[in-house]
Amino acid sequence: MEGTITLGLPIANPLEPTLFHKSWWLDIATDHQCEYLEHHDGQNTVGRLPYYLQRNKLGLKVITPPPLTFFAGPAVDVGPGKSNTQFLKHYRITQCLLEKLPKSTHYYFKCHSDIHDTLGFQKCGFSTAVQFTHVITPAAKEELWDS
Repeated sequence: MEGTITLGLPIANPLEPTLFHKSWWLDIATDHQCEYLEHHDGQNTVGRLPYYLQRNKLGLKVITPPPLTFFAGPAVDVGPGKSNTQFLKHYRITQCLLEKLPKSTHYYFKCHSDIHDTLGFQKCGFSTAVQFTHVITPAAKEELWDS
């Protein structure tokens, strides 16, 4: 099925790897308050980072996941190449996106399952941790219940 997101298979659009990266979703979840950082390689957009800047109860600026958005994080199109080349591109693009973030007193990102490393985050001073989750691939109702 075209556009289906499954682990280990190509994604239709690497800059929208999950439902939570789609602009229509983020517009609804944030009442059009979600912003995007982009990184370009020549004329092509190769990285996009949606972020939600708000003020907490103390009036401090914080960047957090948008409401109703379980995970997001950077979306990166590394293009073709050997695995090491793709790893280095992903690292550089992620780092460039994070360096463009506006000043904030708190940053919190919960990344989607295609983010396999956090070196770009660590290079920019973020603390990182792993949280395991389960992804259910779209399928017929009977198939889902049987599995």
